[in-house]
Amino acid sequence: MAAGPVLCVDLGNTRGKATLVEPGREPRLLHAGDAGALVPAILRELGPLEPWRVVLAAVCSPTRAAEVEQALRRAFPSAGPTRPVHGLQLEVDSPGTVGPDRLLAARGALELVGGAAVVVQVGTCLTVDAVVGPRGEGDDAAGRFLGGAIAPGPGLLAEALERGGARLPRVEPDPEAPALGRDTPRALQAGIGVGLRGAVRELVLEVGREAGVVDAPVVLTGGACAFARTGLASLERTVYEDAHAVARGMAAALLRGEAS
Repeated sequence: MAAGPVLCVDLGNTRGKATLVEPGREPRLLHAGDAGALVPAILRELGPLEPWRVVLAAVCSPTRAAEVEQALRRAFPSAGPTRPVHGLQLEVDSPGTVGPDRLLAARGALELVGGAAVVVQVGTCLTVDAVVGPRGEGDDAAGRFLGGAIAPGPGLLAEALERGGARLPRVEPDPEAPALGRDTPRALQAGIGVGLRGAVRELVLEVGREAGVVDAPVVLTGGACAFARTGLASLERTVYEDAHAVARGMAAALLRGEAS
């Protein structure tokens, strides 16, 4: 059967994202926000277009994932949804604990750059991972996931500072915050924004060094990727900013499975 439009649904810790991936076109974002509004937004944006397949990846609660999966099945009974198999060889100690969002972003990075990459996702969490291509002829894997690092994202940092300090206010993280905060709220924003930029830079350098991919390009993605741009700009490294890395990985994994 010829491949057609693939609807990729990514349920994160704090929001849901739906992207349409069509052959020969750039992915198109249909919805990013409240997971409860996800399926109505998809139906509104698609109009009469029917997806060929629906794929779903989730790191949210099992209850929320099941609710969205049932709603998708009612909306598109002949298209899915199915759970994508990333197709990567996991060269880590505990493969079952690696989140599907990290693996699918790594798969999407391979599609985007055609080889080794350091993948930076900034959302609820900051993750920095290394992925490389297959070992060579005869290797059935799409690539090899080497592991990486997980740190709090900007929202989690703001929440932790408020909860951990008796007199610290909750602030809205600002990726453009200067380092010299002139009052407590701006000092908190400085610690979050500037601190994240530094964390991204150091993690990219160290993950790349330990994985043996010091010259590999960086693929940046995630809803809060603005917090990483300045830190990455100071590196002598090619940086691809791609809002659709996870969706690319989902579609590539689906098509590889259909072909096998």
